[in-house]
Amino acid sequence: MAAPLASHGAALVKPTRQVINITNESLATERRLVDALGASKRQMRNSSASWANQHKQHPLPMNIKNAVLSVLVLAVTATQAFSQAIIVPITDDATIQQNAPTNNYGSATGFGVYNRTNVYYKSWLKLDASSLQTLTAGNTKLTLTAANTTTGYTVEFYLLAGIDSSTWSENTITWNNAPGNNTSGFGFTTQANASLIGSFTNFSFTANTAYNLVFTGAAETSLLDALNSGSRTATIALTRPTNSTGTSANNFFSTEATTASYVPQFSADVIPEPSTYAMLVLSALGLSGYALRRRLR
Repeated sequence: MAAPLASHGAALVKPTRQVINITNESLATERRLVDALGASKRQMRNSSASWANQHKQHPLPMNIKNAVLSVLVLAVTATQAFSQAIIVPITDDATIQQNAPTNNYGSATGFGVYNRTNVYYKSWLKLDASSLQTLTAGNTKLTLTAANTTTGYTVEFYLLAGIDSSTWSENTITWNNAPGNNTSGFGFTTQANASLIGSFTNFSFTANTAYNLVFTGAAETSLLDALNSGSRTATIALTRPTNSTGTSANNFFSTEATTASYVPQFSADVIPEPSTYAMLVLSALGLSGYALRRRLR
C-alpha cells in the first residue's frame, strides 16, 4: 500500500543546510560535502517520485473528471458564442450600360440591372476585408434597399473569382472596361470564372424596403475564400438572366445614398482574436487546476 500523502502527515525530506568555510577545509572534506549534498538531492527526487506514484493510485472521481472535461469543451465551443457579425465595407459600386459603353456611373446614388435587346445594365460591387479579422461562416449576407417598386423580375448575383478585384474603381468602371464583363451582352467572360452565388427569383421589390440575400453552403465558402486570401477583396456582379418583358429596371440604393439606412451592407462573422482563445484556455486550465487541488486536500 502506498504511503499517505505528505499533506496528511508524512514529511518531505529536505536537504541539510551546511555552512562551511571552504578555505579552512581540506580537499577530502570538500569531497565529503559534495557527497552529502548529492545524497540529499537523491532523497528529494525519491520523495517526489513517491508522491507522484501515490497520486496515480488516487485518480480523480468521475464527477470531477466530467467537470474538467466540460470546462475544456466549453473553452473550444464558447468561441462561437463570442463571434458576431461585422460589416465588410462595400468600397465601390456602379452600374455599367451597354448603350453607353464609355460612361461611368460610379457617383450615382443607385445601381441596377436591366435587360432588353441591346440595352443591358449590370452592376459591379466590390467588397474589401483587408482591414478586418479572418471571416468565418455563419452569418454571411448582403443587404440591399430597393430604390423602385418592381414585380416578377429575377436578379442574379455572381462572384467573379477570376478577376483581380483590387484593380477596378467605381470612379472609372464602364461597360467597356469592367473586368470580367461580356461586352456582347449577357453574362461574363471565361476569365471571370463567374459563379452564381444567389438570386431573387421572380421577386417583387417595394421601394425603400431592405432585402437580405443570405449566403450559405458553397456560395458562402467561395465568398469567404476570396475575402480571406490575396488582396482580401471580392467582386459581386448583378445581372438579369434573360431579356425582360417589361420596361422596368431593378434599382437599388448605392453607397452614395443620402439616407444612411439605405446604404448597402455586406456582413459576415469573424474568428475571435488569438487573445480571446488564450483567455478561454487559461480559464479552463484554472478551473481544472482548482478541481485538482480540491481533490488533493
